[in-house]
Amino acid sequence: MIMKCKQIFSLFSRNIDMTQGRIIRQLLLFSFPLILTNLLQQFYNMADAAIVGRFDSAASLAAVGVAGTATTVLICFLNGFVNGVSIVVAQNYGSGNGTLLEKSIHTAYALSLIAGLFLTVTGLLCSTAILGLLNVPEDIYDATLLYTRIVFSGSIFNSVYCFSAGILRAEGDSRNPLIFLAISGMVNVLLNMILVIWFHLGVAGVGIATLVSQILSAVLATISLLRADGVCRLSFRKLVPDLAITKEIFRLGIPASIQSAMFSISNTAILSSVNRFGSTMTAGCTAAGNVEGCLFQVTSAFGASAVTFSSQNYGAGNKKRIKQGALQCSLLTMGTSFILGILILLSGNQLLQSALLN
Repeated sequence: MIMKCKQIFSLFSRNIDMTQGRIIRQLLLFSFPLILTNLLQQFYNMADAAIVGRFDSAASLAAVGVAGTATTVLICFLNGFVNGVSIVVAQNYGSGNGTLLEKSIHTAYALSLIAGLFLTVTGLLCSTAILGLLNVPEDIYDATLLYTRIVFSGSIFNSVYCFSAGILRAEGDSRNPLIFLAISGMVNVLLNMILVIWFHLGVAGVGIATLVSQILSAVLATISLLRADGVCRLSFRKLVPDLAITKEIFRLGIPASIQSAMFSISNTAILSSVNRFGSTMTAGCTAAGNVEGCLFQVTSAFGASAVTFSSQNYGAGNKKRIKQGALQCSLLTMGTSFILGILILLSGNQLLQSALLN
């Protein structure tokens, strides 16, 4: 059984050249680890809420849910810039221009540090204002503020991981980010159980566990880049942002950031209204949001695959292949969404119970 698992996992090679081969096969090989990565991330978020809700209180569950919404808005802006990074790196990877590829990798990593520092400072300074906009109920306000500040303090590590994972995926490697997230996620869940169940730290324990897992994932992703081959290898001595590449990342990343943030802002507006009904209603909204997030994570994985596929082929000058890939990826996304949507409708009660661990 173990050998079979290894054989299956070996299919998802470290670097996938999407400029050649069967399109649907390349998309599936790249997308599958990415889907698992996104679902693992969603599962760990659900585990945070579920553990604190089961072993602490419904109020703590509501606090984690509200804080998660508050931090997601800024993180969505970050993910938009990661798309810009992936496009630029993938284009240079597909074109075979080693000099530009090396510059784009080091520029992206340098920007991850700058963006992470900006998010950390902004999040810590604006936490109170953000929670005020969300109309957080008084009985969970202090816990929500504490969790929000702990999570924002790790924004720089989250930024480093996201940008590093974006670089790896642009090179066709969706397997290593999955491994890194699996390791850090297991540490997160384990620490949650220790800090919440044994040490009764509640929301603070969940926040500390999240912070530690963010640090671990950033370290693992950085080590992977430091050990890469050839021009793909990261060197701290070369961490000087290239102005032209930085402009291109911003040109592509800002629209993607705004688009990504719109979805989160709309959810924030909804939650702001829900919060007026008290912490119990907020807890229920948190559980439902976790279930909905699973579907979103799958479809977003196909979107990320399309970005890497199109960028590599654009760099290689394969415009016809880009059109074919866009069509096949769209059909794959719609079919998967339809099937998963039906499954969620049929098993909504069971999924909500799992999200709450009831």
